[in-house]
Amino acid sequence: ERHPIPGSLFLWTAIHAIVFWVWHAPPLYEAAMGSDLIFWVMQIVITGTAAIWWIKIISAPTPNAVTALLATMVAMGALGALLTFSRGALYAPHWLTTQAWGLSPIEDQQIAGIVMWAPASLVYLLAALTILYRGDKLATYALHSQLGLTILTLAILRFAWRLFVPDPINDADAPGWQSTVSHFVAATFYMLFALLPLSGWAMWSAIQPVEPLYIAGLVDVPPMPFHTLSPAWQFEVLDWAESLHVLGVIGLALLVPLHVGAALKHHFWDRDDVVTGILPEIRDDQTAPDHAQYTPRVG
Repeated sequence: ERHPIPGSLFLWTAIHAIVFWVWHAPPLYEAAMGSDLIFWVMQIVITGTAAIWWIKIISAPTPNAVTALLATMVAMGALGALLTFSRGALYAPHWLTTQAWGLSPIEDQQIAGIVMWAPASLVYLLAALTILYRGDKLATYALHSQLGLTILTLAILRFAWRLFVPDPINDADAPGWQSTVSHFVAATFYMLFALLPLSGWAMWSAIQPVEPLYIAGLVDVPPMPFHTLSPAWQFEVLDWAESLHVLGVIGLALLVPLHVGAALKHHFWDRDDVVTGILPEIRDDQTAPDHAQYTPRVG
């Protein structure tokens, strides 16, 4: 008789992410590299929690599985980004092992971070897309819309934060065309973060019968008043909203690689403070170019 593993998918999603992050903390990582016993304990714990998490994913309903996969992708991507953009090498056991490969310790760590950030995250994304493709289409559309409205809510909060909390001044504010393009791309991102969820909300509101919709699965969102229109007008709204949604997706697909590429160029090629300047409470980098580092705007 098969006994189910106790705990919900979301509990094991949290456990899996916490275990992965904790074992990558420098003290624990260094202890594992210095002891065969601790090393194998680390491997067993990470692999074991991951295996249980995947078992939960396989047996979970489509919306729950996709949400857990995307949450894990963000958690792992955040760790990869931390390793990539860290100012110094974090793991002492590798400080003397990278020269044979022609890499400094920080370059070795950055490569590891990029591998964890991009290719590894792609595994979670492909798994989520596969589950969506095989799952219930209506439930898939509902989850998609809920994620979009959640992103819209976060974008509004982010915009409100920027209205009251001044931006840091960094090398991105230097006069020139790059600064102009940077601000244009940022404004376009905000517009797309509004256009995509709103057009999706309009499409969802134009279908019959009206289905419930939530923000983050918690806050009930009423439909737009399109369900009272005639079927002909509902199809018209659906067509226009779909066209806007597709245009928004194309725009986002073009801007995201441009944005990421520019960030990597600033950090690894120009070696300025544009990317690290995003992080709060970081002391000035005296080795950076002749610009004031992380100085908040006044007035």
